[in-house]
Amino acid sequence: MPLFITGRVVMADGSPVPETINIKRDCGGEEVVVAYTDSGGRFSFQWGDRSQTLADVTAPFSAADSGTNALNGSVSDCELRAELAGYRSDSASLTGHRAFDNPNIGSIVLHRMENVEGLTVSATSFAAPPAAKKAYIKGLKAAQKSNFPAAAKNLENAVRIYPRYANAWLDLARVRMQMNLREQARDAYLKALEADDKLVQAQIGLGLIAANRNQWADAAKYLDSALRLDPVDYVNIWLADAIANYNAGHIDVAQKSVNETLKQDSRHRYPGANRLLGLILATRKDYTGAVSQLRAYMALEPAGPDIATVKTQLEQLETLAAHERQATR
Repeated sequence: MPLFITGRVVMADGSPVPETINIKRDCGGEEVVVAYTDSGGRFSFQWGDRSQTLADVTAPFSAADSGTNALNGSVSDCELRAELAGYRSDSASLTGHRAFDNPNIGSIVLHRMENVEGLTVSATSFAAPPAAKKAYIKGLKAAQKSNFPAAAKNLENAVRIYPRYANAWLDLARVRMQMNLREQARDAYLKALEADDKLVQAQIGLGLIAANRNQWADAAKYLDSALRLDPVDYVNIWLADAIANYNAGHIDVAQKSVNETLKQDSRHRYPGANRLLGLILATRKDYTGAVSQLRAYMALEPAGPDIATVKTQLEQLETLAAHERQATR
């Protein structure tokens, strides 16, 4: 039987609920966006429906999403959370939830965090005129149904009516990414930042586009900026930032970012962080530390696609570490 889930997001501080808060499901560390909220904070979706899996700007550096639990209809070890920069979300456990149960899981509460400057929803969006908001909502509904051409048309109409509609530019960029229109997506991300330079996901989007083009200096610039605005909500972006800075030759920044990844990644969802730290330590000639990190990576990712390369690197580093130990005796 189909399993439907409904609920609502509310703000603990009593502030208005912004539109398009991401709702993420987390099944044993596998995260994916499954719904957006509407203007009243409400959301609904059918569990396990691939067509309702939504675009997430951070997906290129997300943990592998096998979707086992979500696609076979089981909600064992699964929970829902809202995602809004600058806020900590309560979680709603779905363990034991069945198709014949009440689909309403109640309210997910967002709590404002201190010392987080970045935004997911721009204040410019609240000032949008009704016609722009109407076009924006139509665009989001089309995107949720994977009708990306219609979504793009409506979102383009929204920003034509109200050019400073930062969140409409942001979602237009996401839709264009789904349509593989990367250069046009980049233009939309830049327009979002012109409207509001504290819009975190626009910085992330630009950083990831640059990284995919191997434009490492630009990637590092945008991702560094995103993490200054919000150092809390994006553990995967700490890793992306570490990769960008490593490839750009900014080893000190890369090491700081990968250490932050490991600090925040309590579930070990990003084993690549251990491998990257191993490579960084090797460049610093800390061969013993590098060996430790590569062994940790292999323990976490024993069947990884690059495991043969890592084994070769580990053998070389073990030899260097042995020489290092002999030299200190």
